Amino acid sequence: MAHPHASGWKELESDPGLFTLLIKDFGVEGVKVREIYDLEESIHGTVYGFIFLFKWNEVGRSRRKIQPVSKDCFCTDPDVVNKMFFAHQVIPNSCATHALLSVLLNCENIDLGKLINRLKTDTQNFSPEDKGYAISNIPELALAHSKHARPESNPLAESLEDKPNGLTSNARTMEAFHFTCYLPLNGHLFELDGLKLHPIDHGPLPEGVPWHDMARTVVTERIKIATGGELSHDIRYNLMAVIPCTIEEYEGKIQRVRKRMQDLLSELSNNTAYSQQLGNESEVADELKSLSSFVDDAGIFCAVSQQKDIPTCSSSSDQVSTSRCTAYIKGDSSQQSLYQLLKHYELLAYIDNKSDEDGSNDVTVSDVVCVLQKLRVDIEQHLSLVHDEREKLEKYKIDDTRRTHDYIPFISLFLAMMQEQNLLDPLLDQNSLNRKRSKTTLNQSRKKPEKKRRRK
Repeated sequence: MAHPHASGWKELESDPGLFTLLIKDFGVEGVKVREIYDLEESIHGTVYGFIFLFKWNEVGRSRRKIQPVSKDCFCTDPDVVNKMFFAHQVIPNSCATHALLSVLLNCENIDLGKLINRLKTDTQNFSPEDKGYAISNIPELALAHSKHARPESNPLAESLEDKPNGLTSNARTMEAFHFTCYLPLNGHLFELDGLKLHPIDHGPLPEGVPWHDMARTVVTERIKIATGGELSHDIRYNLMAVIPCTIEEYEGKIQRVRKRMQDLLSELSNNTAYSQQLGNESEVADELKSLSSFVDDAGIFCAVSQQKDIPTCSSSSDQVSTSRCTAYIKGDSSQQSLYQLLKHYELLAYIDNKSDEDGSNDVTVSDVVCVLQKLRVDIEQHLSLVHDEREKLEKYKIDDTRRTHDYIPFISLFLAMMQEQNLLDPLLDQNSLNRKRSKTTLNQSRKKPEKKRRRK
């Protein structure tokens, strides 16, 4: 008997943009997915887990049957299994969401959002079977999952009865595929597959080496075994990494550097000693005005990017900035004050041949301007990175719209209108004639030339 919510779960493609949008639909913040193209290339940065797509083996179609994995690899301790998030897949087509949730719910320091946090809280110490039923009975998960699937009106789509339970299929090749995940848990590398009875323990993680290096090795060996010992670029296998989304990190860096620039500019404009020196250096004063304008523009960009109120460099904020640095200014020369000011904001490293251990306090306004210019370059670089990430996200949305749009009604109506205008039959006849010509030409090219007979 089919599960009551089975019709709500549709097949998903192995696409990093799709999984990134699915994470956002779950309400999870600060996480994205990217594809791994080269298994031999090292991965830099934090990796929460891997999602692996592979062609399903007929021997292991059901988790109820004998598995090709050694029994020693299975983690059967109920205390360990129930404390991790491992769920049996009880309905078809949900393996993509199962693999993604297995990574998200077994990682710390991730903002899971209201929906996934509720799932995590409600299923604590549940058995894998109960966790599987919990996932299948959350309509929000089914809705978020299926909104990224191709429309079912595609005539090439397979029915649920034509493929193994729980698997994703390829409409072009009619092959069955399945998603599983790899992640570190309790110092070991685990593979969580919802179609297996127990988690698979691939052994302890090596010391001094990132866990994902071991995971890439395991995946590489798995593909070699399936392909007869050759690691080829087989499109029947796909590996994606679940990693932190860097947009928030970049925007935080922009805000911190912008605040430093704002405080330094406020100090230079409000302090009398600096103002007198700037009066004789018009080029420096013009540069400071340009930098001040840039700081305001950067603040507007961040506010629009995060959909917040636009910050302004009000006089009150300037006074706060000035009062915070007053202790470094009173009773000192302008050069001494500038040195202490840069030291306070830990910016001495931005000046060539200058550090906290350097005994020299010879810092001029021009030196501070150079520091501000370097901070500006830092902000511009991170603004470019934020722009690239947001542009990539917009591309994901466009691709998702194209993927999920149902083109069949339009094509059917278009062909019907062509038939009404008597435009379809001539095109079909012309196409048939062209195919006959190409076939005749091909046969003639394949025909061997006859040998000329010699005259006696």
